[in-house]
Amino acid sequence: AESNPNSTTVVLIFYSIIMRDQFEKAESTIRNILQAVGRSHRPPMLLVGNFSDLYEPGSDRVTEEEAEDLARRYDIKQVQMSNKSNKHAKSAMETLAEDAVTQSRQ
Repeated sequence: AESNPNSTTVVLIFYSIIMRDQFEKAESTIRNILQAVGRSHRPPMLLVGNFSDLYEPGSDRVTEEEAEDLARRYDIKQVQMSNKSNKHAKSAMETLAEDAVTQSRQ
């Protein structure tokens, strides 16, 4: 297959902040991507915690601090957002687009 020199791959990794098992699978997904492409060829990645507007008392909700720690360990960006209010959705996409443009210029 031919590759387009003007195209850039970006990776969004979504998890529900109210479902810890999805968060744990997100880490596995990040590791798998990095193993497959190597750290030197890695695409811009964004870890996206969804449903930040939902809270269930007594739930094992993934905290923003946990997400920040995971993102820091793999040197990627993260955001928690709400589908209902679109909180942080625009800034998340802008950040990823900026990273893609920066990478394509390197």
